[in-house]
Amino acid sequence: PPPTALQLDPEAYFEREFTARVGEECVYLYPGRGDIGRLLGMNETAARTEVERCGWVFRVIHRDGVDLTITADLHDHRVNAAIVNRVVRSVSKS
Repeated sequence: PPPTALQLDPEAYFEREFTARVGEECVYLYPGRGDIGRLLGMNETAARTEVERCGWVFRVIHRDGVDLTITADLHDHRVNAAIVNRVVRSVSKS
């Protein structure tokens, strides 16, 4: 039998499988797959909608100069955001 796509190019095969499972529009949230910096400058509602649509948690940790009380737990699929005047000013993953 002819070689399968997996046999011909395993890296490309797994990249296609990963993208298909995660969704092309959500790949940027995963480590080594893009940059969550694209959320910078978005209004809070749009950024929250974007992140939550991908099945991740959006958490505001800083709002208009005030650090908010947050839990110390680690979460593989969470974006932390600093908001100033309803606009995302910084983001990180935890």
